[in-house]
Amino acid sequence: MTERRLELFVPADLNMAVGIAARLMMHHPAFSRQPFGVWAQTLEGQAKLRHHAFVMDDTRQVVGFVGYALTTKARAEAWRRGETALTYDECRHGDCVVFQCWIANDRFVHRFMVNAARKILVGRDTMYYKRVYRNGSARIVAQPINEFIESHLARASGRRPGTAASELARVA
Repeated sequence: MTERRLELFVPADLNMAVGIAARLMMHHPAFSRQPFGVWAQTLEGQAKLRHHAFVMDDTRQVVGFVGYALTTKARAEAWRRGETALTYDECRHGDCVVFQCWIANDRFVHRFMVNAARKILVGRDTMYYKRVYRNGSARIVAQPINEFIESHLARASGRRPGTAASELARVA
């Protein structure tokens, strides 16, 4: 059995990045139910800051997407409590990562994305994400980042080209 090859892709063109993301997201209920204007602004901000990456398979199909914000602990906590949305300026720098969009077509893609995302997490304090379930309910998680993140990256760095660890060096 041949192993699937995945790679990260960050379009240089802002319009291309927003278009690919919008096309992918419109087929996922967690995102397709959201107001268009909110997501358009979020995607534009991620594209401008290069805080996103697509995952392509060996047939050049987009099979995953991650978009995130870097922000302060205070702003991330306010977002978690539902007190505020994050603005473009609040998403540029910070010791916390808010994963705003995570789409993986299957578990293999998800695992690849987890390995890739670890590089973003090095040196950060906490990661946040909102998990939306099929029934429409949601859960927002704040997870401290510990010293093990670097050991996970070190272990992954021994992988052959075409895996998340080797692709990160090109994208991040």
